Amino acid sequence: MPDLPVNLVDVAVLVLVGFAIWTGYGAGFIATTYSLATWVLAAAAAIVFTGPATAVIAAIAGVPKPLASSIAFVLVVLVVEALFSFTGHLAVRPIVALVRRSPLNVVERILGIPPSVVRSLFIAAVAVTALVSLPLSSDLKAAVETSRFGRVVSAQIAALQPQLQALTAQLGGVPLLVTKIGEDETEKLDLPDGLQLAPDPVAERQLFDLVNDERAQRGLAALAWDTRLVPIARAHSEEMFRL
Repeated sequence: MPDLPVNLVDVAVLVLVGFAIWTGYGAGFIATTYSLATWVLAAAAAIVFTGPATAVIAAIAGVPKPLASSIAFVLVVLVVEALFSFTGHLAVRPIVALVRRSPLNVVERILGIPPSVVRSLFIAAVAVTALVSLPLSSDLKAAVETSRFGRVVSAQIAALQPQLQALTAQLGGVPLLVTKIGEDETEKLDLPDGLQLAPDPVAERQLFDLVNDERAQRGLAALAWDTRLVPIARAHSEEMFRL
């Protein structure tokens, strides 16, 4: 990664770390450690409950399962973390107040910096995971995926992906993560038996737009979307996938 330039995403992460150092000293060790624990527990809860939440969101919003899974993951993380934070604020505040009046006040504040930095990096990693899985702007995704921080997070997640996929499958969820390879790379995927395929209209339109962007760059006329051909294209894609 030495030739990878620092981009705005990396700068944002560095600013977040700087802010974490300041807030960590202000909040102290007890509060920041509890906050770090709430984010870790929220992410764990999201892995466990994304399956049921995905089914609810897909049924209510009528969106494809992969998109519903991404939305469910983010919502569960935010809701669970908010609940833990509110409860913890009431429980931790009296303890922090006692420490502030003790001789350990300054030491406790300094010790709050490391967990605050770790928490900020963990939050940034969750945000990167959400950004690359949600149907957002291609430019935004490209900025995340080409950042130094994004590459590190992607590499770590890729190493854990088989275990996470097995866990989400056992819990009835849809894998949130995706496997991306370069044009000169090969990757063997260990797909589960009885895999149920489902259309993803958002991804279909994104791919169609990418094709038209490439045609425009080559001076070719843009293609028109024909809804009558969509079922044929989907059937062909499914057949090619199963061959």
